[in-house]
Amino acid sequence: MKLATAHQDVAIHGNFQTSDFNVGDVAFIVDMFADKVYTHKERAVIRELSCNAHDSHVMANTKDIPFNVHLPTRLEPWFSVRDFGTGLSDHEIRTIFAGIGISTKRNSNEVIGCFGIGSLSPYSLADSFSVTSYYNGVVRSYTCYRADQRKPVVALLTETETCEPNGLEVSVSVNGRVEDFEEEAVNVFKFWEGTLPNINNRNVIARCEEQRKELIFTGDDFAFSASYGNLYAIMGNIAYHIPSELTKGLDCKGYLKFNLGELEFDTARENLSMTDKVKNAVMAKIKKVRSSIAKLAREQIDAKPTLFEQAVMAETFRCGHIGHIIKLKDSEYRLPEPKEQFTYY
Repeated sequence: MKLATAHQDVAIHGNFQTSDFNVGDVAFIVDMFADKVYTHKERAVIRELSCNAHDSHVMANTKDIPFNVHLPTRLEPWFSVRDFGTGLSDHEIRTIFAGIGISTKRNSNEVIGCFGIGSLSPYSLADSFSVTSYYNGVVRSYTCYRADQRKPVVALLTETETCEPNGLEVSVSVNGRVEDFEEEAVNVFKFWEGTLPNINNRNVIARCEEQRKELIFTGDDFAFSASYGNLYAIMGNIAYHIPSELTKGLDCKGYLKFNLGELEFDTARENLSMTDKVKNAVMAKIKKVRSSIAKLAREQIDAKPTLFEQAVMAETFRCGHIGHIIKLKDSEYRLPEPKEQFTYY
């Protein structure tokens, strides 16, 4: 994803003795970015590795193929993501998993990644994890671990021929975190679009479907439930809570969609950065949705093939907090009263 960068506002005239910028203790920097920056560590690992899988499928044009998500169980206590995207060469593995701030995704708004720290997120839960790359007929297995002084190292374990399709699998042992991963997987995947995760936990799938069913009113760039609640900004499959001071007049439970690059967020991808750009983008989206919501509701009702179905949908849109925003008249879409009385048993 393209990042907004500040305009260079320095002009240099003359020759000066200069010093290059130095990077200090690599282990400390990795600790800071891969460990201390995340508030919800399980959520971060699921989100970052799944976003990388999504991006790889976008770049490989394999969005129609689900990527595999293995949530830990008591018998299989590991978390892993296996995508079927581009795969990575040996050089790319060593560059990405043994470096920080390295990203090839900052020139495109078709992919989510940009910071170059997501591949290090497993270090927030463990001191080692495994990476397997399927790349052009060769499968390479690596272990990524903290060596002396906790400095990250990538070690190639095996290299063999394979008939498996290109892609990458990242796996980390997370013993004792079954419930935490289940809960956070729902947070990550409840609004997921564009690519499909194949999740091994049926309860997570059911809970995600249940939350989507609550969203009774959907448009191209929004979805709302009937009730009052938190409103989220969805950008690149990541849900950011919108502060209540920006949602006045549209404080339904649901989400607003934004294109990649429209919003800015913190390094951990957990919260929106409350810059003027973000505030203006959110308020403009709310204004747009509010101005069209009643018209769109009537269009969706009118599209139903029978008067009965129209009446049912209209009654749904009248219920709860969403009804105060759509504001359908009581007389609209009411079924006529029967003219004859009859008895049935």
